[in-house]
Amino acid sequence: MDNIEAVVLLLRKTSLTRDDIGSMSLIQFRKIVAEVCFQEAVEDYQTAQCVATILASIANTVPRKGGGSKKSSDFLVMSPPRRWGKNEPADDTVILKELAKRFNIKLPSREIKDIGG
Repeated sequence: MDNIEAVVLLLRKTSLTRDDIGSMSLIQFRKIVAEVCFQEAVEDYQTAQCVATILASIANTVPRKGGGSKKSSDFLVMSPPRRWGKNEPADDTVILKELAKRFNIKLPSREIKDIGG
């Protein structure tokens, strides 16, 4: 996300003014943008979890052979958002490696090094 997109995001999602945003240091600006993005991800996950619970409830009203009931996790395809630790950067390489591990995909190490990992 470039700075203009981040400024627009803060203007839309917070009560900050352009003057408030302009007076922030770059570190403060990045931390606030990261927090707003994290909070949005948490809200999206909560919405997805509610929808998954409703889908599981609907699926469990239909009788089927085997008697297995559905859980909300059967319908939820995303994992809960998490904050990145001090030793774990939130860059595309880490996310790419995590997704590859989740789906059992072997990544070529040369391309990962070219990305910056």
